[in-house]
Amino acid sequence: MQILILSFALTWVQTVFATASNRPLDDCISQCRTRFPSGLNMDNNRGSGATHTIMVAPEGVGLRFVPFSLNVPVGDTVRYIWTTPANHTVTLSSALAPCNKSGIADQRNFSSGVRNAKDGQQTFDVVVQTDKPQFFYCSVQQHCNKGMFGILNPPTFGSVSVASIYDTVPTLGAGNEFLSNEISSSKVSQWGADISLDGISPEYHQAVAENVLFTRAAMHASVGQVERREEGAEDAKLRLFSRLTSILSRGGLEDSVH
Repeated sequence: MQILILSFALTWVQTVFATASNRPLDDCISQCRTRFPSGLNMDNNRGSGATHTIMVAPEGVGLRFVPFSLNVPVGDTVRYIWTTPANHTVTLSSALAPCNKSGIADQRNFSSGVRNAKDGQQTFDVVVQTDKPQFFYCSVQQHCNKGMFGILNPPTFGSVSVASIYDTVPTLGAGNEFLSNEISSSKVSQWGADISLDGISPEYHQAVAENVLFTRAAMHASVGQVERREEGAEDAKLRLFSRLTSILSRGGLEDSVH
């Protein structure tokens, strides 16, 4: 079994906020920060037909879905957006095998096929048909094992939560402590802490917790073009991601078999 290497390499860190604002990413993050300021709890009544956005490995974020998790009522649409030339998929999986295609992916119209934005932005819409947790991932190469998976309507009741695993895995604990200190005043500082890991294959617990940390960092960092122009703000954000990446890269997960 090979050791999982975090996809947030230093080259990404150096470019994460060096370019102009990515409007789709800003809109996505703003939406998620507004709807889920401190946690993930919301009622799961039938939706109003709203559209919720998830970015597919946007520029500067590496092999991640942003945000990693959303609560979406039945009847609402999740729109996945590709904005880079890299190949990725959005494919339904399961809690026990987050990096394997579900047998009902095609039936649920939850399999995008390989897409990229070489010729312009691409989108893939999924109408949510259940309020139960649904896992999705990128099936290209080893992207999922490097963290590229996510959850719709994540469970928030169980004996093991994301918050609790930070106390049991030293690298995660160090990353969580660092990020909490850096963004303690942010509305997203506790985002995702109540996601339950019960029912999720244990080999993915650390990857879930890592995704929560990086989503918090992305939400905190993407606070609008005006703030990014403030003196020293960009350097501060670069240091935030660089340090978090460094801390988490000292650990790692074993690859799973696709």
